[in-house]
Amino acid sequence: MKKWITVLILTIIVLSYSSNISVAADQTTSIKIDGLPVSFNDQSGYPFVDGNSRTQVPFRVTLEAFGAEVQWDGQNQIAIAIKNGIQVEVPIGESYIWINHEKKQNDTIALLKDGRTYLPIRAVMEAFGCKVSWNEKERVVVIVGESLTLNEADLIEGNTLGNIQNEGYVAQQGEWLYYRGQNMDGTHSLCKIKIDGTGRTVLSKDEAKNINVVGDWIYYSVADAPYFTSAPMYKIKTDGTGKTIFNDESMGYVNFDGDWVYYTNWSAANSAELYRVRIDGTEKERLSTDKGHSINVVGDWIYYSNTNDKFRIYKMKTDKTEKSLICDDEAENLIVYENFIYYKNNSDGLKIYRINTDGTNKLKIGDDSIYAMNISGDWIYYASVLDKNIYKMKIDGTSKIKLNDDMHSTNINIAGDWIYYSTYSETNSDGLSYVNAIYKMRMNGTDKVIAK
Repeated sequence: MKKWITVLILTIIVLSYSSNISVAADQTTSIKIDGLPVSFNDQSGYPFVDGNSRTQVPFRVTLEAFGAEVQWDGQNQIAIAIKNGIQVEVPIGESYIWINHEKKQNDTIALLKDGRTYLPIRAVMEAFGCKVSWNEKERVVVIVGESLTLNEADLIEGNTLGNIQNEGYVAQQGEWLYYRGQNMDGTHSLCKIKIDGTGRTVLSKDEAKNINVVGDWIYYSVADAPYFTSAPMYKIKTDGTGKTIFNDESMGYVNFDGDWVYYTNWSAANSAELYRVRIDGTEKERLSTDKGHSINVVGDWIYYSNTNDKFRIYKMKTDKTEKSLICDDEAENLIVYENFIYYKNNSDGLKIYRINTDGTNKLKIGDDSIYAMNISGDWIYYASVLDKNIYKMKIDGTSKIKLNDDMHSTNINIAGDWIYYSTYSETNSDGLSYVNAIYKMRMNGTDKVIAK
């Protein structure tokens, strides 16, 4: 009798939770394990995003694609996966998992839906020592084993959304990093280097920013050009040849998406309005008279803070329809990540907040005031206003760690296993701050060097 009562209660919990599922069968979300896509169909079920904005995946097909032995304990409602001496047990309806019989809390639950078992993919795969990342632009969960290198950039057009919000000093394509490197005389050049530190090559003497890499071409702006000028954006081959002007207007927050390039038009005549142009430089068009800041292009949507309306967060379709207000906060440094918009809330002392892309579930993440931030994996990297150094914390606001002791750190870019960032001088007599140096350090704050 007691067993049947327990099963009944568990069923009620799972059904109640299931009613909050935000996407029932999301065939637009895909999974890649060690570079290979996992195949889903109507029989296996499809990934979806649950009420906590976590990706849930069909248990059996996903774990078998990973090479794990899968078992189902029907009596106790536990999904079990075993590989390389690691056993992960996932109880249905519970906010924890067991890893080799050690309990670990999780921020969402596994559940039964349409007769199938679904698991929170990040928690389960990290239990096996995998690295898990979310590519918002392509809606791909990228999973790699410990023996491989997590390389989101293999799937990203141009650059990551986080780097784009930080001046785009570095972009990754395959085994190569393309970046703004520092010369012996303190000036900067457009350089490339392999992830393993070999093959450094100077491609151009330009002080590059807004770096995006698409196919055989690098697109970039010149960092010393002031806003509201007609400083062009260039493109150059990845071997350093063929430099030419891509667009004769000054471009900011440059997002490459398919055949289109979306940007803030910094030229004086257009004063930060939203534009797009074809990747071949044709069909330039104004999308809105809104002055767009912190543009993120994800799927069919453009997310931005509207400086015409006190930096409030808006979204609109890329075809210029369905414009709507998401949030009343004065926001900068927007980064769309795992169905949330993370942002610096100027309305609350420059603190980090997040909100669902539909405008629900606004939450303050931390109490530190920040200059800049970026996101990778489960971590937020940010520059603190208080001591002007870089910290990291979990995306839920826990586990804060200080990474460096450089005063005036900002422009946090992430590529490979490296953080690239700039330091700047105090405000000079002309009212401007200047970049003094570009550094790089490991994601844990070690091995800091000048990014030459």
